[in-house]
Amino acid sequence: NIASIFGVATPYFLLPMQLAASMGRTISPVSGVLVASAGIAGVSSLDIAKRNFIPITVALIIMMLSHFYL
Repeated sequence: NIASIFGVATPYFLLPMQLAASMGRTISPVSGVLVASAGIAGVSSLDIAKRNFIPITVALIIMMLSHFYL
């Protein structure tokens, strides 16, 4: 119903939310994959999350711009 209010197709409206959620998992220090990877590498999951924050933020902005303006 929300997509019809804005006059866009539902997949066009939901795709950026799905991609953003998937990308957000890489900067969540409680994500299962991140915790497992940190355990294998012997580092803190918070350190990995902090290291991923800037690249994921830039990728999210590029993804949104390319989805809505290209």
